[in-house]
Amino acid sequence: MGAIILLVVGMIIGGIVAYKLSDWPGPQDFVLGSVLGLLPAFLIVVVISLCIRVEEVKVDEIPLQALKDGSQSEGSFFLGSGTVEGSEYYFFVKETDRGMKRDKVNADYVYIIEDEDEEPRMEVYAGIPATAFGKFMFDDGVIGSEEDRTYSIIVPNGTVTNEFSIDFE
Repeated sequence: MGAIILLVVGMIIGGIVAYKLSDWPGPQDFVLGSVLGLLPAFLIVVVISLCIRVEEVKVDEIPLQALKDGSQSEGSFFLGSGTVEGSEYYFFVKETDRGMKRDKVNADYVYIIEDEDEEPRMEVYAGIPATAFGKFMFDDGVIGSEEDRTYSIIVPNGTVTNEFSIDFE
């Protein structure tokens, strides 16, 4: 909320200054000044966002649903991996209001955690402003984009296997 207020104030001040400085003031001077006033206000908001302390907070927890697949493997599947256009992803099935949906997350931002007697789930973490001023400026919102989030996929013990086979023939 504070960021929006700062941007609007910058526009108004820029519009008034341009209108007052013009030899023949008109509405176009106010509009041009408003656009020019928006630029320094935007830079101030960017600098403030870089200076605000951010803490990583769990923002979502997604239970991972089992999907039976008897075509090439035995047992149940709830997490897979693969590549799309050169990037590696973890693919999973989650439950939504409309039914089961397959989804994916970039493997670069995923941590796999094995835990005893846990149902498979994914925890989503994002940066949230840690100070009252930061929360005012960004309206308790998440700072950054989807790419700035990290994911912890919690799976039962024994899910992650490490098998090596060297054939010297």
